Amino acid sequence: MKNWKDIKEKYPKAFKSFYEWFWVGFNDPQFTSNGALKLIQTGDKWFSEAEINFSDTCELRKFYDFFDEQGIIIEIMWYHKDFRMNVWYNKEVKFAGHLNSRQEAEEAAFTKAFEILEKKC
Repeated sequence: MKNWKDIKEKYPKAFKSFYEWFWVGFNDPQFTSNGALKLIQTGDKWFSEAEINFSDTCELRKFYDFFDEQGIIIEIMWYHKDFRMNVWYNKEVKFAGHLNSRQEAEEAAFTKAFEILEKKC
């Protein structure tokens, strides 16, 4: 996501759910006992929000996997001259659109998925 701060403010429950899910595999809880985010060190950089590099396909895949597990299916496809996207929840398309690039389409679809998840939490 380009702007984690906006996602965190608009969809705090969904953000926390993703953040906890993302760090589960590291066997190092990223939240203190009172629910506050711990600072995380990566090399010489510290951060407190899930700063994911979207240019890394492996990291991007995690968003698809996370939302799949939540029952929110994101579909991005090339159609003639642009990228079409659908966001499915409960067997219904909750969001559809088309944009010029895959990155724009994924950004819009993931943002909508966070919105849907916030209502679900």
